Amino acid sequence: MFSAPTFFLCLVLSQLATVVLWLFARPARLRTGLREWVLSGVTHTSAWLVFGLFHATQSWAWAATAGLLSLTLALIHASFSRFLKRALPVWHIVLQPVLLGLSQLEWGGPPELWGIPTQNLIVVGAHGMLMAQALQCWRVWPASATSPLNNAQGLLKLCALTLAAAIAARIGVMAINQDNTIVDIFSPSVVNMALLSVCLVGAMVANMAVLMLHQERAWEAAQSLAMTDALTGLMNRRALLEAGFRELALAQRNDTTLCVMLLDIDHFKNLNDAWGHTAGDQALQLFSSVLQETARNSDTVARYGGEEFCVLLPACSLESATAFANRLRQRLGETSLRFSAGLSACRPEETSIQAALARADAALYQAKNEGRDRVVTG
Repeated sequence: MFSAPTFFLCLVLSQLATVVLWLFARPARLRTGLREWVLSGVTHTSAWLVFGLFHATQSWAWAATAGLLSLTLALIHASFSRFLKRALPVWHIVLQPVLLGLSQLEWGGPPELWGIPTQNLIVVGAHGMLMAQALQCWRVWPASATSPLNNAQGLLKLCALTLAAAIAARIGVMAINQDNTIVDIFSPSVVNMALLSVCLVGAMVANMAVLMLHQERAWEAAQSLAMTDALTGLMNRRALLEAGFRELALAQRNDTTLCVMLLDIDHFKNLNDAWGHTAGDQALQLFSSVLQETARNSDTVARYGGEEFCVLLPACSLESATAFANRLRQRLGETSLRFSAGLSACRPEETSIQAALARADAALYQAKNEGRDRVVTG
């Protein structure tokens, strides 16, 4: 038959195994927030080991356990915050556990307050602080989101709320039973069994949810790398073609014009030869930055390859697209960068932007043959 000590032993062993597995995964090299998550597993295991080994013989054991459990929840909160790119300062993580641990030491004083054992009031206060920290871990997640991370976030929020409820139940029992026996987690009590069960099952579910979160984040990062040019941060050719299908379908549905412009930095090879590839990279970054600033929010800007860039201009006539190129030329006036451009409009019968790209490419070739630093429509 299961008892509190049995659940306690299962909890400690499962936490030890989890920590070992995380350490083998080298969390420092993994995604944001995992280091804090692994440290929370270490402090959680340490808390229960200290309590199990010393609570019966050492008066400081409960204070150390309370401080370590508080540090566990603070690290979990920090892990979630860092994952959401809202890092917490170190003092925010350390201060509350230190204060909680110190408050649980025996400092002397009256044995009772308001007819209630002082020790019970101190322990109830500690549980209240731990419950508040569990609720902080719940509140850190957004109330609603449309991202596919929702399932994992929901599991973590459920774990935090369940833990807070279990702690609240133990507070209620301690308030009703005004003696010191309930303070011992090993005492035969349904509430103690429930709390240990929540810690055991919740830790396993939370670890699974954290894995889901970081797997999804890693997948998103891989997708972004596959669709983004590393040097300029713009879309790459693959992403451009996918965006082109969407923009063309939208233009045909709304009966508007989609223009395609290919731009090539003039004499880029000479710049590379004269100043080196570092200067060439800086020129590409500068050009892409000015190009993005000039484009509308609805335009799609991509690096097409080498020193070539492409812009999709939805709901834009050829005349307006030419005006866009002139604005870009004016913005680049203070630099030594010049460009040639080929421009084309997608036709109603076309099902992809490939034909328009081919016409724009031919027009770009013509612009270069005619002396560069100009826009030719094809």
